[in-house]
Amino acid sequence: MRERRPSLCKFIKSFINTIFRGFFSSNPQNLPRESPERIYGAPANLRLPNQNEEQSNIPETGAVGQQNNTNNTLTWQPGYQLKSGEFIIERELGRGGFGITYLAQDKNGSRFVLKTIINQVEEQSREKWAEFWENLANEAVKLAQCGGRNPHIVKLYKIIREREFPCIVMEYIEGLTLDSIVEARGKLEQKEAIEYITQIGTALTEIHRQGLLHRDVKPLNIIVRQDGSGAVLIDFGIARKFASGVTKTYLPAVSPGFAPIEQYRWRSIQDTYTDVYGLAATLYFALTGQKPVTAERRFNGIPLTPPNQINSKISQRVNWAIMQGMQLKGRERPRSIEAFLGELLGDSGKVATVILNDRSSSNHSRALEYPEGPVGIDSSFYIERPEVDPLCYQAILKPGALIRIKAPKLMGKTSLINRILNVADRELDCRTVQLNLLETNEEVLSSLKNFLQWFCASTARALKLPHQLNELWDDDFLTSTSNCTNYFEDYLLTQIDCPLVLSLDEVDRIFPYEKIAPDFFALLRFWHEKGKNHAVWQQLRLVVAHSTEVYLKLKTTQSPFNVGIPVELPELTPGQVQELASRHQLVWDDTQVRALMKLVGGHPHLLRRAMYSIAREKVTLEDLLSNTATSEGIYKDHLRRFDWSLKQDPHLASVFKKVVTTESGLELDSSQQLRLARMGLIKVIGNLAVPRCNLYRQYFSH
Repeated sequence: MRERRPSLCKFIKSFINTIFRGFFSSNPQNLPRESPERIYGAPANLRLPNQNEEQSNIPETGAVGQQNNTNNTLTWQPGYQLKSGEFIIERELGRGGFGITYLAQDKNGSRFVLKTIINQVEEQSREKWAEFWENLANEAVKLAQCGGRNPHIVKLYKIIREREFPCIVMEYIEGLTLDSIVEARGKLEQKEAIEYITQIGTALTEIHRQGLLHRDVKPLNIIVRQDGSGAVLIDFGIARKFASGVTKTYLPAVSPGFAPIEQYRWRSIQDTYTDVYGLAATLYFALTGQKPVTAERRFNGIPLTPPNQINSKISQRVNWAIMQGMQLKGRERPRSIEAFLGELLGDSGKVATVILNDRSSSNHSRALEYPEGPVGIDSSFYIERPEVDPLCYQAILKPGALIRIKAPKLMGKTSLINRILNVADRELDCRTVQLNLLETNEEVLSSLKNFLQWFCASTARALKLPHQLNELWDDDFLTSTSNCTNYFEDYLLTQIDCPLVLSLDEVDRIFPYEKIAPDFFALLRFWHEKGKNHAVWQQLRLVVAHSTEVYLKLKTTQSPFNVGIPVELPELTPGQVQELASRHQLVWDDTQVRALMKLVGGHPHLLRRAMYSIAREKVTLEDLLSNTATSEGIYKDHLRRFDWSLKQDPHLASVFKKVVTTESGLELDSSQQLRLARMGLIKVIGNLAVPRCNLYRQYFSH
């Protein structure tokens, strides 16, 4: 289990809450009352649905020339010094209901944007201040999560306090909003507009990777840098966490023309396609110079005019992509930003290259990673399987969840488990424990009692709790499974008082142990069933991973392998292999992708091993394809490990030799089939075993 340390995000929230409490203790007077239609953190034209009053379009950004000329008294006058001269106010840039934004310099003359509160507190209510502080904390946390990972996301530098006022210090972006550029020029050329949209698309891709939706993508929240380095997405005031396919309560704040219909509702499913709508609508505006008809009016029967009927220079492909991205029903839009950009650019490989180039130019530039062990959480070389990963992320958030992952070795089970635990940790504020059953030895597996005591003690140790086996284990009156259940229910789950996500990797390690496996798996099923009705057991969420089919004879009502969410990791598709190549900065076409896949299939580890060597210029693709299946090729260590394992069992080696030399496949007995499948050497098609890839056929047939 990874050590639980306070994250930057939690630190920021804690800091702001401390300031919040300190402010009220020293300022007991009533605080200013403000109209609830004005939402902090967003430009002033953001409104709640059905609001009739028009509001001014003053962005809270660092854009040049976007100064607010209001007559209200400023909180800090030009020349005001913060933190004993660390920052000096130049001028006000903009303000909303509670927030006010300034341009400031530090002692070195570097410019920053500072966002704080309006100093008009005589008549405001505590309730509205609480809402403001929550929004301020949320924006700081979300900027910390996303800023710095992508050059097209505004960066957060620090949080400071000036007297009773907290202040977010952000990157100063010298440039103009996309809104003001289009207003000055009427409309943009297609090439220029698409360049900005693809850049903002990479920003949204990173935001979605962090489990967030921006929810306010529009021209006023995009600044084009004056230095020519591209567009930047700002303003995270109404960004929210999301869970795919889950109906949640959201504040229905909308920017008319750019917000999809689901944002008009208090209860809705909002997903990555919510930001797709805003991005497509922004492109509509950039290419036509006209704001699209609102989703609310479209819902009531007013049609959306196709953009190429306004600007005939828009290509059919771009027109189609915009109309698809602005479908009223979320499920009819592209399901991700990458999918939308694919339709827009007409080339998924080009999309991957754009995302690669933008990520590699950020402060977190991509370095090649040797493919060994699980792929790190922050690694750019993990390829999500869209039919699998989001399903797991959604499932783990549900009380009493059980996820069953099956895949051969080196297919990415542990990498996926790590990401599931990361989502759970981020969304649930839970405790996570990872146990790998390969850690067990023959002594542990000698009896059910030994195994369950190892299981309990290992979980307690991962939770940094003292084990209480001597005190809580009762051999006189209870069975080992009852003792294990009581240990979790009366001790572990109550001690941590929060959800526990427990992952069990390589559980097929105990399949051959008939005195252990049936009772242990029946126990997991029992716990899962208890989670449907008992609050304490709803806190437990299980992730179970194994390499082979389950051949144990388990009663239907006692097996954990016929309940929960079943997940079988597929091989990578050609499109995913193309993206993986792009992330290795390899400009490959379909011919090169399929040539490598003919050798190693869609096996993620073998693909990464090849791409790493080619990117390091240690080998060319042509040499790899002709010399790989030898004892001196790049896979030599990988193949030798298999060779050594097979030599420990000459009979199994003989069986596998028959498999690789039989073109049509070979029917094996269940024991042989399971052992070879668990090693990852074969796959079963119907009843016939065939080599998992041509690499194994070529090497082991000699």
